[in-house]
Amino acid sequence: DYTHFENRVIQASDSTFSFPVGLDEPYVESLFREQVEAYGFSSFDEWARKSRTTAMIVIRKDTILYEKYFNGFYRDSYFHSQSVAKSFISTLIGFAIEDGHIHGVDDPMTMYIPELLKRDARFEKITIRHLLMMQSGLKYRESYLPGLGIHAPWHDEAVGYYHGNVRKLLLKRVKIALEPGQEFQYNNYNTSYLGLIIERATGKTVSEYMEEKLWSRMMEYEALFSIDSKRSGFEYMPSRLIARAIDYARFGRLILHEGNWNGDQLLS
Repeated sequence: DYTHFENRVIQASDSTFSFPVGLDEPYVESLFREQVEAYGFSSFDEWARKSRTTAMIVIRKDTILYEKYFNGFYRDSYFHSQSVAKSFISTLIGFAIEDGHIHGVDDPMTMYIPELLKRDARFEKITIRHLLMMQSGLKYRESYLPGLGIHAPWHDEAVGYYHGNVRKLLLKRVKIALEPGQEFQYNNYNTSYLGLIIERATGKTVSEYMEEKLWSRMMEYEALFSIDSKRSGFEYMPSRLIARAIDYARFGRLILHEGNWNGDQLLS
């Protein structure tokens, strides 16, 4: 999808950790034998091809056991993060707290987006924690076209994904349906508001802050973050981070080691 949108470039590190390679492809593929046979495929490669798998990397104890790309994709191909982007955004909230830009997760969202109070005073009850936990109570319409199983044009996921000015959408149109903390609902507006808070608190775009705190310190390849439009310039926070598979693995390694990157505690 990134080819259909304007993108910001996030620069990589000049030098970073590379996973040692100790391939054991037969062992890894053998772990899938029952599933491959159950679905009637003759081989792992056939399963990967027909399931439209694009990349598969298996890492154990910092060593790559398996790294293969399928269906026309390669190591330096871009891979759409989808909702893995949400984990990057929540991690940036952690960096912003450590940097003193945000006091803590129990700050009300209106501390950073005060104009919401003019529209509905209940916004003050929604904290950053509620947004992170998807318990904000924000209204989120979920409608599908009958018989097709795809989002209707008025489904809020579709509205947010294709909107040309997501900031305006967040500030003017998103409403409250429930008291915060009462109910979990998977709602992309939560992550978009977190991105707006990061932007307001740091004085930087989310792409700039991500480059400063993560990409320039640990990633091998540059990344892209698709924006709503050139005029608005707001990243679509819930899902349009675009990176290489091996750099997603680096992010996983950072979390696995509790924020420590080769002896440097990047995040507590």
